[in-house]
Amino acid sequence: MKKLRGFSTAAVVGVVLGLAVVALMVISIVNNQPIDHCYIREPDETTGQMEENIKGPKDAPIIVYEYADFQCEYCAMLNPYVVGAIKVAEGNLAVVYRSYVAPYHQYGQQSAAAANAAAAQGYFEDFANNLFAKQEEWAYGTEAKFNEYMEKYFKEVTDGKGDLDKFNADRVAENIATKINNETELAKRAKINGTPAFYYKNQLIDFSNQNGGSIKVAGEKLSWDHALSGDEFAQVLLDIVNISRYKNGENNENTENDENATENMTEGWVPIPE
Repeated sequence: MKKLRGFSTAAVVGVVLGLAVVALMVISIVNNQPIDHCYIREPDETTGQMEENIKGPKDAPIIVYEYADFQCEYCAMLNPYVVGAIKVAEGNLAVVYRSYVAPYHQYGQQSAAAANAAAAQGYFEDFANNLFAKQEEWAYGTEAKFNEYMEKYFKEVTDGKGDLDKFNADRVAENIATKINNETELAKRAKINGTPAFYYKNQLIDFSNQNGGSIKVAGEKLSWDHALSGDEFAQVLLDIVNISRYKNGENNENTENDENATENMTEGWVPIPE
């Protein structure tokens, strides 16, 4: 190394190493910072020019974000409660659905592609609910049977009025694969390590933790001290709505679970390995 005037070689090396350490520390801090992922993203190249998939009214004042996998059995088990809570909330709650596909699920990517292909024709919500409800039917058979079921479900939810050729073409379209892969990468950046995962204002609604969890809603702490059953989870979603309405000065009648919209089941959570 050429000696600089007024500085020894050792001093220069020390400064360079010090700057490198500081740079690494900054990178580490930045990488470990939580990212803001709880907002409705506009269509662009990263989303395959596709809109977010939303369950419930798009203009709902309360938005919860779900990361799930259509072949995840616990995602399927919890879905009726999510649907029930949206129904009971009567226009005040919506759930943005994003794919976080487990690498070990044979049809995780393909089922997500089918749901987005249905979304391209305006049928995401019904198709997604159908996938979850009939998961045992399509999730573990041959690829030929899987394709047969996807077409069958599409015909069912569209009442035969959908464009089947477009649906099948979109299932293998590059832009839909881009959207799914981007959502999975977003989940990883948000440090999400299992499905289903639900977030409200970048806060994990940790329903599966045996010790319970908590979130802040309009400045108030909403907490629970045990792992939540499906109906308890639905009630947490409704509590978010009620607290927000109360804080905003709206009429806050006590919203109870609709027993016809939900039913008992065992709660659960599936970790996704690195």
